[in-house]
Formats: sequence, structure tokens, C-alpha cells
Amino acid sequence: MARERALTYVHRVGEHLVAEAPLDGELIRRFPANTRLRAVVTMPRNVGKHRLYWAMLAIIRENVEGSPSVEKLHKIIKAKLGYTISVRTKRGPHEDLIIRLAQAAKVMEGVSPALAADIRDAASRLRIVTIPASISFEEMGEDEFSTYFEDFVKLVLVEIIPGIGRQAFERQAMEMIAGPDYDGPRRLEGPKT
Repeated sequence: MARERALTYVHRVGEHLVAEAPLDGELIRRFPANTRLRAVVTMPRNVGKHRLYWAMLAIIRENVEGSPSVEKLHKIIKAKLGYTISVRTKRGPHEDLIIRLAQAAKVMEGVSPALAADIRDAASRLRIVTIPASISFEEMGEDEFSTYFEDFVKLVLVEIIPGIGRQAFERQAMEMIAGPDYDGPRRLEGPKT
């Protein structure tokens, strides 16, 4: 059975890692003193930036005619930015074609083994499906999310809502996550001419 791990936050002070809070110190003291430990040190994700991202998606939804739901928009954005994974399926969407290619490969085996191998390779690639990757806290660290976030903002400003300034876009998103007086996303105004 897998052991559950406690998440401990520390601060780097020189070459030392120091507990952030009393609870973190308590978790560290569970280990024997002067013992070699294995640690995976990463920067925690910025929750505020994550919330800002979702607020920005809501703004896009409000400002782009015919936009899908925020969740679907999120998947489209990940795919557009190339944040995807490829998954091999047991049965592909082109299964009839795959079966015909396998039959052709069998026929070609005696004539041209190299061509038969190429046909089998092409058929196997038809079973690969590309899906949006996860940006969950466990799947994507802060460094990678920061890059994703910057790519996302550039995409919005250049292709999705061109002409809107970054400051106006971020300001409205920040208002959305700031507090109880917020009354929903509004249409953004483009640059004054």
C-alpha cells in the first residue's frame, strides 16, 4: 500500500531549508535528527495566478461571439498552445481503415517486407489520439504554469481579443477575483482611436 506523504513548506535561507510554519517544523521533526533524507523541492503553484487564469477565460467567454463554455474554452486554449498529450487507444476512431491496412500489410509481406512494415506503422499511428494536457497543481509546477500563462495571455491579446491592452484585461480579471462587489464579466473596450 502506498504511504501518504505530508506536504511541507520551507523557505530557502542560504543553503538551508527552514520550516515555513510550526506545522511544517513538526512534520520535519518526525524524522530522526542528523539523518540523510530524500526531498523533492519544487516551487508551489501560485493560487492567485491560477484564479486569474480562470477569470480571464470568463472574460473571453463574455467578449467573443459564440464562445463555448469556460471549460471547453480552457481545453481549446490548451490544444491551441500545444499543451497536449498523445494517448494510444486499443481501438482508434478509424478502426475500419486500420483493419484494411493490416490486411494490406499481410498481402504485401511477401512482396515488400519494408512496405508492409510502413503500412503497419501507419496503421498504428491511427490509434493515437491527442488530448489536452492537465494544468492541475499536481501535473504542472509553477515554472511551467507561468510559461503557459504568458503564452495564454499573448494568444488572447494577439488572436482572440486583438487590440485590448494587457493592463485592461488583467485589471478586469483582478476585479472578478477581488471581492463581493463584482457583478460579472463585462465587455471590454478596445483602444481609443
